[in-house]
Amino acid sequence: MPKIIKDKQIVNDPWITLADDQDVPAQGDVYVSLARFQQDPSVFEARQGKIGVVANGAVDFPALVEASAKVDAIALNFDKFPDGRSYSHAVLLRTRHGFDGELRASGDILRDQIFFMARCGFDVLALREDKDIEAALKSLEDFSVLYQPSADKDEAVYHHDRPASS
Repeated sequence: MPKIIKDKQIVNDPWITLADDQDVPAQGDVYVSLARFQQDPSVFEARQGKIGVVANGAVDFPALVEASAKVDAIALNFDKFPDGRSYSHAVLLRTRHGFDGELRASGDILRDQIFFMARCGFDVLALREDKDIEAALKSLEDFSVLYQPSADKDEAVYHHDRPASS
């Protein structure tokens, strides 16, 4: 079973990702492409288990927002590490559109990006098999002081109580 980082822990991944031509199992947690979900959302409503959609940075964002109200999870795939659109999608889903389900980053993820992915609202990281998951987990502790607010709701350093000035 593949490993993922969820809520700052390494755990087994309970989700399976279905290809567009695969049958939908009657139970279990599954990810499907956004296009497949849009074709007939009722197929997924009748089954036991959670449903998630997979998209990448080039996704039709309004369609993703519409789907976010009907799914338990969203996986945003980073096709190439320099493509930052999924960061923006994550922040917008969390802050403007109130998505509180599982938000997963997958694909071409580098260790240096992981802390910032968490700041953008990703709570699950699905690394490629050739990446060191232990090192990735440690990267979530790379910084101890935050200078700006973000989607993760951790407070920036200037929001902490300060002694009263005289």
